[in-house]
Amino acid sequence: MPRFILCVLLVALLAFLTVACNSSDDEASAVDGDADSVIDGDEELAEAEAEAEAEAEAEEALEMPIALCNAPAYELLPADQVGHLVEYENFLLWDLSAKSVDNLLGQAGYTGLSPVPYGATLYRYRYTTQDRGQLVEATAILGVPRSEEAITGPMDIVLQPHGTSGFSDPCAPSRDELEGPALAGLMTSLGFVSFSPDYIGMNGFGDASTAPHAYLVGEQVAFASWDAVRAGLELFEELDTGIEVTSRVVPWGGSQGGHSAFFIDRYQPFYAPEFEIPALLPLIAPIDLFPLMVYAAEDIRPGTGNLAVMLAANNLWYGEQADLIDIFTNEEPYFFADKIYDYMYPKEECEIENIEGDSVLDLYTEKFVNDVMAEEWEALEPWSCYLREGSLNKSSIPFVRSVPTLVSYGELDTLVYTPPMRDGILDLCEMGYQIEYIECQGAKHTQGALWSMPEQYAWLKDRLAGVPMDSEKICVISEPVCCSASDEGACWE
Repeated sequence: MPRFILCVLLVALLAFLTVACNSSDDEASAVDGDADSVIDGDEELAEAEAEAEAEAEAEEALEMPIALCNAPAYELLPADQVGHLVEYENFLLWDLSAKSVDNLLGQAGYTGLSPVPYGATLYRYRYTTQDRGQLVEATAILGVPRSEEAITGPMDIVLQPHGTSGFSDPCAPSRDELEGPALAGLMTSLGFVSFSPDYIGMNGFGDASTAPHAYLVGEQVAFASWDAVRAGLELFEELDTGIEVTSRVVPWGGSQGGHSAFFIDRYQPFYAPEFEIPALLPLIAPIDLFPLMVYAAEDIRPGTGNLAVMLAANNLWYGEQADLIDIFTNEEPYFFADKIYDYMYPKEECEIENIEGDSVLDLYTEKFVNDVMAEEWEALEPWSCYLREGSLNKSSIPFVRSVPTLVSYGELDTLVYTPPMRDGILDLCEMGYQIEYIECQGAKHTQGALWSMPEQYAWLKDRLAGVPMDSEKICVISEPVCCSASDEGACWE
């Protein structure tokens, strides 16, 4: 699917996500109850406080591991050196009233989604963060709701890691002033303060990146995303919008962005404890990379190239623990072992060379494919370590506390192949995750996220209002359903 068409679909369907960001948790009253109910309430409150205290003590006792997979040792920078605003500029095309947003939606054929409650003013900014203990700069988009009337009540934050758009500066979503900011613009117009970071290695404006994008490395994306929020809040304060913002941050992304959202949450107790995550929405996320690697090595499939990029990028990020010639072919016409980084990281334009092949053996060595198919993971170190640390259900990063989580997948997804992801969800549940599972009937990869947008909207609205998850749906892998925004005729029923 062309990236422009995908963006238009995202803009259209994310309009379902009108979340009541100004709502607060309802407080139960014991005024009309008897003494026993008051005592019961006090006991429940005491238990909740004790659990929270125990959880906080557990977080303090845990350490965040770094320099995994035998990577060269490094020390993290002090917190006061990162998460700061460097510079910013307006998106000239994204200073829209609510009426203008409605007009755009109407021109796209989505009149049923109007009227949106707010307009949107977008900015892109550079900020400081870190990569393996080195100070780097990255870029992101801030979305500020706009209204003719005073905006009352605090607004929650949405943190939007994006799906795979490329791997270098020319591919940064914020570089494109029309298409790239569209998702941030829509979410902002629905009542969120939104932060949409480009990944490290994908600077959207200003100086070129000084560190490469480490595809599917949790540490890099988590640190940069939380620093994007910190720096974005500095910009938000400098703009003096008069809008109050909460410390509640909802990580919400699809595909690579779903993988990122999971790791943003996993690292939060260690790297950004000043924020609260009231809900988590990682969509069509690659949870377990091992079965995806097997699936990608069986035959040429949509994920075959993605896993190759992941292995190459991880090897670079972890300090080149092995030679690429061990897993990639080095023959005419592509010479992958020698040139894969040239293919991955174009400097001028976001164009990934159209590489054709008849077999996975045109890309991977026969020994590597045989070892993967036999699941000889010990023989595949350090590559198996990269896969392990990129897998949510196997990562060395401790799981500290549970957050209400909604995931959505596509029944016919062959990029993030759905059957093993179901098993991955159950692994996470055994760790303590509280996950509600949706699988859209007849949906392929992108559709697995887009078609369930109305369900996501309703679910998130409840979480932000303090409504508990339905206990009967937690950690239940349900059969594929006809999601609300499915294409006509897509469902089997």
